Amino acid sequence: MINIKLYSDHISILEIKIQITTVIQTITENFIETENFLPTWGYHLHTYLQTNNLTSENISVFIQQFASAKIEKLNRRFSNHEILNTFCIFDSQNLPEKDSLSDYGNNEINILAKYYGVEKTSM
Repeated sequence: MINIKLYSDHISILEIKIQITTVIQTITENFIETENFLPTWGYHLHTYLQTNNLTSENISVFIQQFASAKIEKLNRRFSNHEILNTFCIFDSQNLPEKDSLSDYGNNEINILAKYYGVEKTSM
């Protein structure tokens, strides 16, 4: 679902954040009923329902629960945007001009050290 070019020469943290947000939004629009919108069920599921003369009532509760669980897992896995943002210092496209390199990334390194320097409990 998340299409990250793992073999490319450059992976942008900003692109990853945008893709995560897009995936969550797409899952919500396709599979979760809201106050204002009915789910579209996505192309493949919608086609399957039509081909087999099924109604959305046949599967809606299960699919919505599954989609909600996936969104919850994504939000939990990528909940700490501050940590994700700190990795932008490793993106060469974000490097400042030469005269401001002396303290570039110091704050981000401190945040990463505080986060990864402490033993974490399992989720």
